[in-house]
Amino acid sequence: VGAVGLVGYLSYRSGQNAVKNLAHQVMNQANDRIRDRLDLVLQEQHQALVFDAQSIEQGTVKINNPEAIRQHLWQQINSSSFVVNSFIANDQGEEVSYLRFFSPEVIKQAEKLTRETLQPGMIALETVTLSHPNQRVYSLVDRQGRARKTIYTMPVDPRTTPWYLSAKNKTQPGWSPIFPYRAIPALGISM
Repeated sequence: VGAVGLVGYLSYRSGQNAVKNLAHQVMNQANDRIRDRLDLVLQEQHQALVFDAQSIEQGTVKINNPEAIRQHLWQQINSSSFVVNSFIANDQGEEVSYLRFFSPEVIKQAEKLTRETLQPGMIALETVTLSHPNQRVYSLVDRQGRARKTIYTMPVDPRTTPWYLSAKNKTQPGWSPIFPYRAIPALGISM
């Protein structure tokens, strides 16, 4: 009885150690995959920001020409599936932005807000114009990225948003503070 009990106990402990080792291996693999994916996403965001800055500095994109900005950002968001949101605002309060609906939670919240059926990967255009100051208009887009249907509007002066204020005060690329989105209950951070 003692020998059987001892063998049973040792088998139980050995099984526990094997399960513990397997769990650590799985967690390490998951951590490595998440780290790799996050590095890739952050790298893409940084490259997009550098491209924006170069385009503005070289005069390829005029900061006070919303249509040129829209075309530039449309090309940018279509060049990478990792760019989720790309936007430019100016000192006059104009903003042009593209937003990619990516997570089921964000899509669900956006569908409640807009009463539209949205698909993962779908892109929307956000604009604030001089003709409608302090009014952000969210639109579904056509194949060229032009607004085809307004789905939501909300009062916003882009010059008061955390990402704009953070960017305005920086001389080097960097991250904004974490901020809550105004349209849906989610947190954001912008480079």
